[in-house]
Amino acid sequence: MENTFSAVKSACSSSPESFSEWQHLNELLVQLKDCMLGESERAKLTAENLSTLVDLIHLCNHGIENQIEVHSTNNCLTEVYRTLRNMCVQCEQNQDLLSDHEHLFTASKNSIQALVKQFKHSKDSDIIVTLRCIVQFLGNCSVGHVKNQCLIWKIFVEELNKLFDISDEKLSMYTCMVAHTCISGNLDNQDMWTSSNTIQMLTNVISFTVECDCEWGLFLIENTEKLLVYEVMLDHLDKTENDLNPSKSNIQFIAEDVKSQSYIILSLLEKHQNQNPVVIVKEIEILGIATSHHNVYPEVNTDKDLLSCIIYLLEGIHKIGLQGDNLFSRVDKIMKLGNIDQDHAGYCLKRDLVKLIGNMAYECKPNQDLIREMNGIPLVLDQTSIDGRNPYIQQWSVLAIHNICKDNNENKGILAGLKFEGLAEESDMLKKYGIKAEVKDNKIIVKPPPENE
Repeated sequence: MENTFSAVKSACSSSPESFSEWQHLNELLVQLKDCMLGESERAKLTAENLSTLVDLIHLCNHGIENQIEVHSTNNCLTEVYRTLRNMCVQCEQNQDLLSDHEHLFTASKNSIQALVKQFKHSKDSDIIVTLRCIVQFLGNCSVGHVKNQCLIWKIFVEELNKLFDISDEKLSMYTCMVAHTCISGNLDNQDMWTSSNTIQMLTNVISFTVECDCEWGLFLIENTEKLLVYEVMLDHLDKTENDLNPSKSNIQFIAEDVKSQSYIILSLLEKHQNQNPVVIVKEIEILGIATSHHNVYPEVNTDKDLLSCIIYLLEGIHKIGLQGDNLFSRVDKIMKLGNIDQDHAGYCLKRDLVKLIGNMAYECKPNQDLIREMNGIPLVLDQTSIDGRNPYIQQWSVLAIHNICKDNNENKGILAGLKFEGLAEESDMLKKYGIKAEVKDNKIIVKPPPENE
């Protein structure tokens, strides 16, 4: 492979002009493309190899823009992008390498611009083939790689929108694939969602999907529609006196989705995400509010499988947060509060989980008992500290403990028997919810406050 790259580099430096020179370069690129089909060969790619391909892209762009051996130049450009496309297949190492070569993306944007301009004049079908290869490369480069998704969207979204005007079904389908990958991977990115280019892309995807039944378009529409519907549901649930509360079947659907898909949330910490968990996080937020309507959604409030799932999830992210400075770690220093990304899907997640546990424990002894049996009481108590990533989690944790222990002597006994490690500072808050806590013999004693308090 290295010998072939060296030959390509040498051919580029001599600036091919004749048909035979371009043909020789094309043959070398076909060899590289075939090499990239092998996993072991893909793993050998270096930054210098990428630089060689960038130089070649610039050379081909110049040829197309200046009408120099356009057909041969375009054929070479096609093989370059087939090489890059194959290079990214299931190869995180090469995706990382590309993320550090933004100038390659810029050169590729120039390729799209030059090819689209050339197609308007020539209507050459070979131009469309090259554009397809470029978009396939962008798709493979961005799959499961958030940094590349953001880069590609920032650089290419305007050019990708223009590709729908060519009216090639395969090209439009591949463009929908890239749009789905980049948008679904950044559903929590507010800047992306407010962009006029993103709105235009969604419009183009919907129009194309209606005409051609594109599954990538359907996937994208499904996620974006879900989030829009969920925002409307939250708005209705937040209004205490509202006859338009979401139906029981819809809330039950959300509960089932959380039970089956909650594991996705743990991918919030992963550098490369195959699925974006923002939809599940939004569903947990909905359930946290819906379960406060105790008489409206009794089936959800008493769903022990859902409660078990939520406790396991809170336990998992709590343990991860204790392992170091990560998204689930507590932020209690004022100096760090300004660095918190409030648009991130994980913002307020632990608070919403605690809220959901507390609401499901309200006047429901089977749920109270399950929380005790799953060691949920100390888990909830561990959330009573200040956390900039989870505003008001202290208050919701105290309320949850109140609901867990109310009229449940076994749970009160567990709480009273906990080894003393410190008493919460929010004594006024404890009193507010009918809890008086004091320390005696290194144990926390819980009892109702005196009547005069």
